[in-house]
Amino acid sequence: MPNASHNTPKLICFDWDGTLIDSFEKIAVCVFEAAKEKGFIKVSKSRIKSKIGLSFEQLLYELYGEIDCEGFIECYHRIYHQMAPPLLFPRAKDVLKISQESGIQVAIVTNKSRVSVEEELKLTQMSRYIDSIWVAEEYAAKPSPIMLHHAMTSHQLTANDVWMVGDSLPDAYAGCAAGMKVILIGSAIDPSWAGDVETVSSIEDVLTFVAAAAYQE
Repeated sequence: MPNASHNTPKLICFDWDGTLIDSFEKIAVCVFEAAKEKGFIKVSKSRIKSKIGLSFEQLLYELYGEIDCEGFIECYHRIYHQMAPPLLFPRAKDVLKISQESGIQVAIVTNKSRVSVEEELKLTQMSRYIDSIWVAEEYAAKPSPIMLHHAMTSHQLTANDVWMVGDSLPDAYAGCAAGMKVILIGSAIDPSWAGDVETVSSIEDVLTFVAAAAYQE
């Protein structure tokens, strides 16, 4: 059950990749193909996927060390946009729609580029459910809480009124550092080290926490 110290959220900040959209396989393939085109040593897709959630620059450093990130990212984006868009997780759209209908604002807080996330929001017809978008290239990548602080300020809210929903340690660290409730989806991460972190099996379970928080008030 949600921590009683938290209100029903007035804003939910959702991560994008791996939380609302099932893009991990596509990202891994594109990193793999860009690396092959650039002549880098072969890295397995499973290793690439294990680093997704970091900023893209940090991901590349973890995989390949000091490289020309700008050239790699340009190559990556070219390959990424040539491929079919990834699919939303089941009921992801319903979660955002129901949240908005319940008076809860919705933000995307992602380490992905603005161009990519806005294109995928348009292709998946999700833009209508989004009140604001916060991207690492304009602020600082998670696990830094800077994007969350900006989201709170922009929506004129405090941490007690905002939840962070994601699927990775960077999401959890960012949310905890910002002082807000964190919900991790489909994660094997043990949240016992953190103050107010819950784990759920799927995106639609977020609605259960919203309803429970409303019931407590």
